[in-house]
Amino acid sequence: MLIKHIKDLYISTLSSLYDEREAVSIFYICAEDICSVSRSQLAVRDSIEDSDAEKLLAALEELKKSIPVQYVTGKAYFYGRMFNVDNRVLIPRGETEELVEWILCEHDDETKKNVLDIGVGSGAICVSLSCERKNWRVEGMDVSSDAIQVAMSNAQNLSASVKFICMDILDEEKWTQTGKYDIIVSNPPYVLESERDSMHSNVTLNEPSIALYVPDDKPLLFYSKIALYATTHLNEGGCLYFEINEAYGKQTVEMLKDMGYRDVSLRRDINGKDRMVRACK
Repeated sequence: MLIKHIKDLYISTLSSLYDEREAVSIFYICAEDICSVSRSQLAVRDSIEDSDAEKLLAALEELKKSIPVQYVTGKAYFYGRMFNVDNRVLIPRGETEELVEWILCEHDDETKKNVLDIGVGSGAICVSLSCERKNWRVEGMDVSSDAIQVAMSNAQNLSASVKFICMDILDEEKWTQTGKYDIIVSNPPYVLESERDSMHSNVTLNEPSIALYVPDDKPLLFYSKIALYATTHLNEGGCLYFEINEAYGKQTVEMLKDMGYRDVSLRRDINGKDRMVRACK
């Protein structure tokens, strides 16, 4: 079947969900995965095998239901590595790569560190940190046993050494079950319930709500709880890193300062949005 014909079909079929540029990108993501060739290799071909064409058309049937392409292929790339993903976990995003980069840039020495990632999802943060810093002792916590299963498989596939803990960080009675750390990082739920209607349907219909939303009257629910946890579980001189809701950067900074943290820094992402905060004990 002609590649151009299938690409045009992707563009027309997905026009109500994505603009043409996004639809073309989605086509090539699926084609690279199904045909096991690069985009540049596809560019010099006129046609593909009928069996691959059938798989691409089957993928399109899933895509037009607003299922994200990463869930269709079962793959998402994060910090140069391929992670397995499905609807048990959030799809890793570029903003979170910037958070990982910030941590690595501030801790680029060979000193052994104990690290905890709270809310691991696919394991993107903790697995990436473990792969980049082989001498760090990395742990990952999540309330979802399903998410931990996905993260564990990614850690194994990428030869990362991560200890996983199934625990709800909001349950203070469980805090004694964990140790002390030099770095605590979290990309917790921070989307307000009232923001749900303004989000793309491929997110709201597919990605796990437990990892996305917080009540409108408690926008800093997880940040305040994790910051409180860190007052007793972060070593002196240790650092706390958050990915945040862009609308609550200043409030997050003030909350951390009020709790006695020092060197509190708010950082913008590549799109100019307040997206990350670092605080030290």
